[in-house]
Amino acid sequence: MQHFRRIAFLGLAGVAIAASVSAQGTSPGAAGAAAASEFLQVPANVKAEGLPPIPASTADTLAPYASSRRAILLGWHPRERSVLITTAFGSVSQIHSVAGPGMDRQQLTFFREGINPALAGAWYAPDGSYVVLSKDSGGGAETLQLLRYDPLNRTTVLLTDGKSRNGDPVWSHRSGLIAFDSTRRGGHGGADRDLYVMDPRDPSSARLVSEVEGRWSVAGWSPDDSELLVVNLPAENTQTSLWRVNVKSGEKTRLSPTGDPAVWRMPAYSPDGRFVYVSNAGSASIAGFAVAPSGALNPLPGTIVGSNADGATNLDIAISADGAFLYSLNAGDGTIGVFAIDQHSGALTSLGAVRGLAANAGLNGIAAN
Repeated sequence: MQHFRRIAFLGLAGVAIAASVSAQGTSPGAAGAAAASEFLQVPANVKAEGLPPIPASTADTLAPYASSRRAILLGWHPRERSVLITTAFGSVSQIHSVAGPGMDRQQLTFFREGINPALAGAWYAPDGSYVVLSKDSGGGAETLQLLRYDPLNRTTVLLTDGKSRNGDPVWSHRSGLIAFDSTRRGGHGGADRDLYVMDPRDPSSARLVSEVEGRWSVAGWSPDDSELLVVNLPAENTQTSLWRVNVKSGEKTRLSPTGDPAVWRMPAYSPDGRFVYVSNAGSASIAGFAVAPSGALNPLPGTIVGSNADGATNLDIAISADGAFLYSLNAGDGTIGVFAIDQHSGALTSLGAVRGLAANAGLNGIAAN
């Protein structure tokens, strides 16, 4: 390697010496032009006064820092330390895996038009054997499709119909199914987002669970996989409602009070299935429900079982795997609220907040283990 560097250095030195000799034999005008090329030229539409010439070498030195790109975290492997990210490689973004801290990325997808980083998603199967992807169908249509990526043969299979709009998949706990919303039926000109379940290993297994009107979104599964937690989002998005949907019958049961102006988001079951918690982005509060033996949800005393600071604008919540703690991502003030869950009553006790995140920076999504 040192031998190669010595040859390269001598070659460059030879070019520089030749250029110097050539310049000595050129006219003053040509020499002036050569000197001018050593500095950045001022654009014709810019008037510069009192500024020293900027060497062209300075721009070359700074170029690597002006060509930076970002990487967006998409998901964690359920059993390993690897993660999925999306980043630009060339002129388009693709999905990559990173096997561990400080390791190089490995490109997984090679879509001709790339993916839209603002819309793409990736979710490992519970056993990590494959990945479910979400990407637009191309042409700027923003009709998100679900696909399965198989790491062993590095192939991608379309799971949805290629023309409808499909929401993010939510994994079941035991049955290996995903639940998602879709405009496949085409109700009300594509405005209705019905609820579906599917085994991603078999695209033909997609089944309509509940036909709805308007926009609905799956938030989670009950611990026994018998029901879905679903949020109904009116077009104006000024208030939302929380529902339970039976996976077999499609029967819907409203959980949130009628007329309640809350903006419910990200409902989640406790791991033992005894409680359901949901954040209210409108009031930075968290409501709790106890799950009755019949499956009905009963509001915990006071309904509002935990609150963040004013202005927190909590959006997403996550519950630790042992059911002992609840975490709330508060995008408004850039904090993570920490609550202890009473294992008997389900009540929340605030343990304070973790600070240091950027406020109002569009933070979205939180996970706990």
